[in-house]
Amino acid sequence: MIREWEQKHNVPRTPIIGAIASNWHREKCVSFGMDEVILKPLREKTLQDSLRQYAKGPTPKDNSTMV
Repeated sequence: MIREWEQKHNVPRTPIIGAIASNWHREKCVSFGMDEVILKPLREKTLQDSLRQYAKGPTPKDNSTMV
C-alpha cells in the first residue's frame, strides 16, 4: 500500500527495513516492497549498517552516537 501511494502521489520512495524472525519470510517481505529485511534477534551492528545504507547525509565517524 505504501508503494502504491508513493507512485500515485509521485513522492520519493520511503526506505522500509523489516525485522523478521524467520529467514523463509525474506522473499515475501521483499515482494511486498520492503527494501531490506534483517533477522531477529537484532544485532546493533546489523541495524546500524542497514540504517546507514538508507540514511541521507554524512555518516557519523563515532558509532557511539548511533542507535
